[in-house]
Amino acid sequence: MIGNAAAEFQNGWIPIRILSRNDEGSENRIAWREDALSKDASAPIRRKLEKWIDELRDRICDTRIPYFSLSQDTSREDAIDIFIRTNQSSVKLTSYDVAVAQMEDQTEESLRDKINDLMDDVPAIARLEGKERKHVGNLVLKIQCLLEEKRPTEGSYQKLDFRKLNDNWNRIVEGIEWTVGLLAQIGIRSADRLPTAVPLRVLPPLRKYMPESGTAQAAAMEIVQRYLWAAFLTDRYKGQANDLLKEDYEQLREALDKGAAHNAATVPALAGVAPDVEAVRKAGWPSGNRLGKAILAACSLGGARDVASNQELKGDGNVDLHHIFPRSVLKKHDLPQSPVLNCMLLHSPTNKSWSKDLPGDFLHNTIVASDGIHGDPERAITERLRTHLVPAERLLAVRKETVDAEDKAAVEQAYERFIEERAALVHARIESLLRTGEIETS
Repeated sequence: MIGNAAAEFQNGWIPIRILSRNDEGSENRIAWREDALSKDASAPIRRKLEKWIDELRDRICDTRIPYFSLSQDTSREDAIDIFIRTNQSSVKLTSYDVAVAQMEDQTEESLRDKINDLMDDVPAIARLEGKERKHVGNLVLKIQCLLEEKRPTEGSYQKLDFRKLNDNWNRIVEGIEWTVGLLAQIGIRSADRLPTAVPLRVLPPLRKYMPESGTAQAAAMEIVQRYLWAAFLTDRYKGQANDLLKEDYEQLREALDKGAAHNAATVPALAGVAPDVEAVRKAGWPSGNRLGKAILAACSLGGARDVASNQELKGDGNVDLHHIFPRSVLKKHDLPQSPVLNCMLLHSPTNKSWSKDLPGDFLHNTIVASDGIHGDPERAITERLRTHLVPAERLLAVRKETVDAEDKAAVEQAYERFIEERAALVHARIESLLRTGEIETS
């Protein structure tokens, strides 16, 4: 295609040789224009093309283009390093930008096009990793780092073999899709619910080692689920996570490849320090807090349902973080308003309706409104609260008839009893998830 004027013109390409201001450039320009256009092209089209070329030539000739002349024996790594350090563009050059150029150089494939295809094929990844193409692009490059047994850092991008990335592409896409599905199964479908993005890097390259059926699959899935909850709930990634990802991937891969659940005992990623009951009590609101998000996810594992509508809360918009004891009441008495244990998910209309009522008052009003719809509305609402790991009986008792909202001692006592009881329930679930990866129902 290059050297074929008609094909170049159809693709919007202009050969650099025709943009020179010297006589040779002028001759090349005339010859290229004649070859690019069909013989029956009209005079206005010819003049328009000539004007366009002249404008490009003026832009090139009037632009100062700095360059470095490097010796022929300069290594590719050194050339890229010099390019990065001397870049004077007003737009900061990133490691991802350099990786894009390296891939095109090595494979003649466009990494940007591949990322676009990935985001079309697995749209959920944008909600978890970020809507900008470079966010998903960096995720892919870090997965490739692990596949090449390199630390998943931007500094490793320059050392990647992009021909291998091209060969691994389907495996990476399948791994990302599988990981997104695992997260969706536990109710995590967006970044604001994701405690840490670490599993998005470690799990996709492990997909290849998952058995397809039988007891081997069950044993492998137990390891994967335990890893997910360990990443969310323990202190494993509290510090420099990137330093641990390569180690964790390799040890998980070995455990899965051997096909026995007892291999999990040798994986440090599954043995981080779990939060005790006091840490659960103190965990903050699940908006920018790893442990808070993890506890909210753990509380909602039973298939959380809206207490009024009974609809499943899937987390795909129109779902709010709700203060079980109203902030206005807690603030009035200088009580902590936003520990995660005072949080549950509700649809926005229910959240707004409940926002200022004591919990028992709102719940009893909902029970009355549901009379005739359910055979036993109180039991139905109690069951919905349990899908949030909320001690229903304790909450139903917090009403104006029993708790004076103006009495600090009464509110504090009711609140502390609720927090204490829910903390015990949550801590028991955390222990179950870290031990087996699942809720223990017996």
